[in-house]
Amino acid sequence: MIKLSCLSNLKTGRVYIYRLLVLMLVLVFSGSIQAYAITSGDLNSINGLTPFYDPNAGTGVCTAGGSTSSASTLTAGSSVYILGDSITVRSESQYSAALAAKNLVPFIDAKVGRSWASAGQSGGGTLSKNGTDLSGADALIKDTSSVAGAGGIVIALGSNGGLAGNPIDTIISAVRKINPTAPIWWVNLTGTSAWTSSNLKSYMGDFNKQLAASSTTSNFKIVNWAGAVAPAGDPFSTPGSAPAIADPNGLLADGLHPTTQGSSLLASLVTSNLSSAAATGSIGTSCCSTSPTLAGSDNQQKAFNYFVSKGLTPQQSAGLIGNLMAESGTGLNPKAQQNGSNTPYPIDKVGFGIAQWTFAGTIQNPGRQTKLVQFAAAANLPVTDLGVQLDFVWQELSTGFGHLLTDLKSTVTVHDAVLLVLQKYEAPADKSAGGPNDLKRTKYANEVLALYGAGASATGATVSSGCATPSVGIGAGSLTPSSLPAFPGSDQMILRAQALAASSIGSPTYEQYCTTSKSTSCEGMCDHLAGAIWLKHSSGYCSAIVHWQSLLHGDAKDVHLATAPDGLSPPVGALLFYTSGQVGHVTVYLGNNMVLSGDVLGKGGVFITSFKSITAGAWHLPYLGWTPPIFGDTGPPAYKQPIPCPK
Repeated sequence: MIKLSCLSNLKTGRVYIYRLLVLMLVLVFSGSIQAYAITSGDLNSINGLTPFYDPNAGTGVCTAGGSTSSASTLTAGSSVYILGDSITVRSESQYSAALAAKNLVPFIDAKVGRSWASAGQSGGGTLSKNGTDLSGADALIKDTSSVAGAGGIVIALGSNGGLAGNPIDTIISAVRKINPTAPIWWVNLTGTSAWTSSNLKSYMGDFNKQLAASSTTSNFKIVNWAGAVAPAGDPFSTPGSAPAIADPNGLLADGLHPTTQGSSLLASLVTSNLSSAAATGSIGTSCCSTSPTLAGSDNQQKAFNYFVSKGLTPQQSAGLIGNLMAESGTGLNPKAQQNGSNTPYPIDKVGFGIAQWTFAGTIQNPGRQTKLVQFAAAANLPVTDLGVQLDFVWQELSTGFGHLLTDLKSTVTVHDAVLLVLQKYEAPADKSAGGPNDLKRTKYANEVLALYGAGASATGATVSSGCATPSVGIGAGSLTPSSLPAFPGSDQMILRAQALAASSIGSPTYEQYCTTSKSTSCEGMCDHLAGAIWLKHSSGYCSAIVHWQSLLHGDAKDVHLATAPDGLSPPVGALLFYTSGQVGHVTVYLGNNMVLSGDVLGKGGVFITSFKSITAGAWHLPYLGWTPPIFGDTGPPAYKQPIPCPK
């Protein structure tokens, strides 16, 4: 498509004015800045202090994930102070991009080899941009003004020396002496036996145990980096003896330090914690860290009720489950391995889980098995969790196989549903109608329908990866909440959008979504970007305006004009269209006046930003209206005949 012109991000003085006001408020309440400065002598007395106690703790909205914390103070323009070691140095560019995408201002003081007690290594390349050649304790003193003015604080220490070099309660108390109110996050440890240059394996589990215990008394939240790297692992144990087990997706370059992909995931994970706090007023990880609740006496019934609750008929649900039983056993075992090992993690080229996902793929082109692992990590749940796997099946049916879910919902008999899923979703070597696989799966499906069909209920399950549709904050604009539910798969679409917006241009994540046969950039590729974030290889159209007009021509009922009664109330996941020269522009709606857009804050970049930044910002684009996330391969035949592209 013809590339849109993009505008550079123009900095204003508002960020700096905000930070100055925060610091002034600190001074007002303290009487003078001296009351909030730490001297070396102060540190010696902190161990004897009662751990910081917030009288508002326990009043937050999050209860499922453990203890709650006081309301967050993060808003657009807030600064984030990060104190870290070599892992942070390695991930600095990804942190900077991820936080900037959320309108947060990072101040990163990181140093290779640092602990709270030790300065670590010296020499070229050992410091972040704002790093200091000091121990963590001394760096905090030097950074007093940045810590005092921070809206949020991230501690990423522990890999060097464990608890002996990084006393958790001491560090939290030292931070609180400077800034009593800002929310604090601490990134936990992870590693494998491949890391041999320290005794990490002797202290990683103990450090994470103490971190978890201290978080409940010292009012901070944990960023679960260990869970992202090793979804099936135990963060309280020593690193696994086989790196392939402890790090199934290869996120660690050497058993400790992240690869480029790992750094992007780490930065996205931390940023999503901070962004969640800013959006919900509750600190730390979401309330989605507990296993979802499934109604039923066994896995068959739980799965059956789950799919009925999603809107399938009993016959359609039974047909789907008959296929899953043939893949993973009649008990629908989420740990099922094609090789019979029952090992609780996927292995490339070996079928795994209830649908026997088989291939891991590559970083640039992840397979379904890798996507399952990433899905579980985003939900902060084990990859072997039945609810996670059911949710992933539903996401694949909704977004990854063309109009398969629509076709499934149009089936009437159990056998029709069995055959459709057999041929279009599972697709084993034998998928012939009337063949052995068809007969076996139909038998299972009829048994499931006979057992559970009479008691099926649309409210028989309460599961969505343990999470509601994630929020990315509240933006400016004229859009209002929709009475329509979010489009299926929107929760995971938003997680993909967050990861992409947090990635840097040229990173593996960026390339995954922005590379086409004609381009390796998202610059001017807004319609391709909209399709890619919905897991489409192509939007099916040559430009945003052709996409809009083709849908308008193909079936006007799916086009909601800006002037229509619901034109300013799009559901989450909708495509929002704008006029802009001959090619137009399209964004993906994330809720609360927030959209995913290319180019708007910098050429080639992908940003989560306000609806108003498109319509009233420097671009000032007129808003046309919204459509469902319909692309060239997902709509009726009329959609596949787009109007001519501009020459």
